[in-house]
Amino acid sequence: MRPFWEFIKGISLSNWLFIAAFSGLLFGLIYPELTLHFKFINDIFLRLIKAVIAPILFSVLIRALGNAESANDLGRLGWKSLLCFEVWSTLALLIGWFTSLLFKSGIGINLESQESVNQTNMTLNDLLVNAFPTSIIDAMARGDILQIVIFSFIFGVAALAVGEKAKPVLQFTDSLAEIAFKFTQFIFFLAPPAVFAAMAITASSGPETLTGLASFIFSAWIAQLFFLIVVIFGSLIVFNIPLKRFIYH
Repeated sequence: MRPFWEFIKGISLSNWLFIAAFSGLLFGLIYPELTLHFKFINDIFLRLIKAVIAPILFSVLIRALGNAESANDLGRLGWKSLLCFEVWSTLALLIGWFTSLLFKSGIGINLESQESVNQTNMTLNDLLVNAFPTSIIDAMARGDILQIVIFSFIFGVAALAVGEKAKPVLQFTDSLAEIAFKFTQFIFFLAPPAVFAAMAITASSGPETLTGLASFIFSAWIAQLFFLIVVIFGSLIVFNIPLKRFIYH
């Protein structure tokens, strides 16, 4: 019994996910009428993932900004990071768009459409105002990522400006970040059952859905590989950044 338990413990999470996906695929094809009974597992996993996003963003951003050496260094780092983010995000969107057009990803996948969608005409002023939270607790409760990021950025800059008196708060955010990452590790123990449930539900829709899903996954991998080799590695070569240094950071 002990060797078997040691063998089970030695299986990596990625292998567990592969086993769960394959098992869920078979289960969904053989017993499609039973798959909806497992939907709650996938729903719980997604809820937990959403729940930990806010603490991670809040703690990591404030810790990074508050521990910067100076406001000048923060300013230089800020505009460079923003520029890289905008350029790389735009390239990623374009690569994904062209890849989907080339491979016609998603054909055969039938997604349930919402019968009623709240559509409101928002002006530019409304968008700008809604980007700033009235309460960080409210923003976290609603999972508004943009409001959390903006509040954390301003709060982190304020902590940097305060200096020594902000150290207790920065120590708190450091501890909060460590707890949030450990919480995330605990959540991923539920990842294999969630993947099993998701694949079983998907497979229960029929072979056409699986064909469309396989095409989507293949095209996504091609796009990600192209982005990694051409955009990421190409940027490292252009800016003369050592690969080991990039991976380490």
